[in-house]
Amino acid sequence: MSSSSQVAESWISAFCSLVGHEYFAEVSEDFVEDDFNLTGLQSQVPMYKEALEMILDVEPEDDYSDDEDEDEDEDLDDDDEDMRDAAAYRRQERRHMRMASDLSVMESSAEMLYGLIHQRYITSRQGIQQMAEKYEAGHFGACPRVYCGQAKV
Repeated sequence: MSSSSQVAESWISAFCSLVGHEYFAEVSEDFVEDDFNLTGLQSQVPMYKEALEMILDVEPEDDYSDDEDEDEDEDLDDDDEDMRDAAAYRRQERRHMRMASDLSVMESSAEMLYGLIHQRYITSRQGIQQMAEKYEAGHFGACPRVYCGQAKV
């Protein structure tokens, strides 16, 4: 199969396949997109909107518009190209630093939000069914005690 025909892995699938996350159920995107299932989570998660966009693999909206850059450039005289270049460089550097720090906060917020969504999902009918299938498959291991007879945990 060629690499162009392969479908990119979703954030949810990638998150659940990480080491230490094997007990998470893959929550369906329909469940995540339903506003009722997200009630009250906005106040608990920093950068909620961005975290939700990350979970759903939606391209984030750019809050910092290029129009502001153009307005700043128009304020400078045409003769001051060096100043304009330096200002553009500083602006680009600030944006890069902000994006790097925001990305780590967004990732941790997305992980927290997914955990809270997962908590609600596994109490739903689909979630209980998915967790029961994992239990039946022995996904959670077996009791190490001798008299348990390798009972599923």
